[in-house]
Amino acid sequence: MKQIWLRLRARRIRLAVAGVTGTVTPLSVSGHSAVFAGTATVTGLGAGHDRTFTVTVTAGGPGATVLLTVSGLTFHEILTDGHFDVS
Repeated sequence: MKQIWLRLRARRIRLAVAGVTGTVTPLSVSGHSAVFAGTATVTGLGAGHDRTFTVTVTAGGPGATVLLTVSGLTFHEILTDGHFDVS
């Protein structure tokens, strides 16, 4: 099991809208994407304990995507700096 921490920010203003800290249980890699899931403690939007989540990450630099589903909410994020490696 791996620990994960995600912090999401509103796109137009610099405001943290949710924090997700949890344990990853299943992980799968296919081509240039990775999908992982688990349970987490969520702060901000969708706050609560033992919330299930799923994350899909697409490899690449700026423009690569992250899709997070947690607490009945879906967050579509685009990488603006850095790089995601999936292998």
